[in-house]
Amino acid sequence: LDRVAKASTLEELSSFDTINHFQLRVFSFIVRHIQDHPEIQKLGNFFNELDQDGNGTLSQDELFQGFCALMGEQRALMLAAKIFKSVDLDGSGEIDFTEFIVAAVDKSILLEHEMLDIAFKMIDKDGNGRLSEEEFREIVGNDFDVGDDMWRMLLHMLRESPTNEITIAQFREFMATVNAG
Repeated sequence: LDRVAKASTLEELSSFDTINHFQLRVFSFIVRHIQDHPEIQKLGNFFNELDQDGNGTLSQDELFQGFCALMGEQRALMLAAKIFKSVDLDGSGEIDFTEFIVAAVDKSILLEHEMLDIAFKMIDKDGNGRLSEEEFREIVGNDFDVGDDMWRMLLHMLRESPTNEITIAQFREFMATVNAG
């Protein structure tokens, strides 16, 4: 990424708000499986530049050092702290590659039909062209908070279907709703 693109990525990171847990798990699933997308590769290269010790995660200091190269020290310190607080989604004390990409990427990329079709096919373990609650549970986990609004919306959609499954068109519609939510 050039200097302008890096600054734009920093703006995207700094405006990132913690997203719904269901969105996080689905977007994380998509990111882990589409790393060959050009935008993901560019952001991955930037992540690797920031990852000074090469351990695959970013510390707050690594963010600060990377941002100092793009802005003043005081602004870099404030921005690194803000970004770290909102982007360290699992509370590990470090930002991993997936957290960074989910926070930095333009969500419209993750919601492109091609990306959703890829995700759908990966989630559709039995290959029947429909997604079941069990297949969704494989990506969100069995310990997932059943009180999550998006999860409840998905379960409602599944249970309204005669087969208790959704089609690719319904999946796309649902993911558009998730993004709007």
